[in-house]
Amino acid sequence: MQERNVRDIILQELTSSPKTWSELLSAVTQIRSVSETTFFYHLRKLLRDNRIEKVVNEQHKKIYRLAADAEDVQLMEKTGAVDRAEISYLLAQINQAQASETIDQALKDVKSILLVKSLIDYPAIWGFFKDKLTQKKFEPYWPTLIEILLLILRGAKTRSDTKTLALLKGAVFPRISEITLTPGKARGRSIEFVDELLPERDKFEQLKIIAEKVMEQGDNVSLLYPLATIYKRQKLDIWKWLYPLIDGDNQKLAKQASELLSYLRVCARNI
Repeated sequence: MQERNVRDIILQELTSSPKTWSELLSAVTQIRSVSETTFFYHLRKLLRDNRIEKVVNEQHKKIYRLAADAEDVQLMEKTGAVDRAEISYLLAQINQAQASETIDQALKDVKSILLVKSLIDYPAIWGFFKDKLTQKKFEPYWPTLIEILLLILRGAKTRSDTKTLALLKGAVFPRISEITLTPGKARGRSIEFVDELLPERDKFEQLKIIAEKVMEQGDNVSLLYPLATIYKRQKLDIWKWLYPLIDGDNQKLAKQASELLSYLRVCARNI
């Protein structure tokens, strides 16, 4: 029998009931022998992918549960393209909203639609994203906007939709690239977008540029987890890049580069 994936086990355990960190770790390790580092890696990935969420319950304990979006996907059939009238209405609500709650709710509905249906040939949306990702008023919503773009990107890749992929690269990639170079809540999602959009031949160089900014600015090296898959395939290239930084005169950068190498080594073992 094929060995069960740690992420599948986590999801199954949370389907039955929400759990604390220790309860979930105990349940997973009883089914499959894994280290706490491996468990944390997969848990973090599920959180980033919005499959699960961390909340505080009535007893003031931090618990993990299936995200509302993940539950919605189980109830809806993934068929056809989005209804343009529905998307247009939601974008209009976001544009004219005076209350932050209106924007929050409309973005959740856009996300729910795109989780189960494909965005096909709808050029109006590119201008919307391009504008909102440059407006300071919308900065608190940039992570969610980029999550929506990731859903569009994944749908386009699944369908081999070259037109949408070209629009993503031309219309929004330049702005996403700028966000990757600046500390902030949207940085992690924007790095993930770059990782999923770019072809393998371009990805490493772009991620190196981002990584050096992250390290120079003293940001968390765990934001650079997409480099782990490259490390797994191209250790020598990673070493040739990071070892000179570790051995260099800039002590702050050397420390960050050393932390990144250690992080990639652990992540690569769990991929």
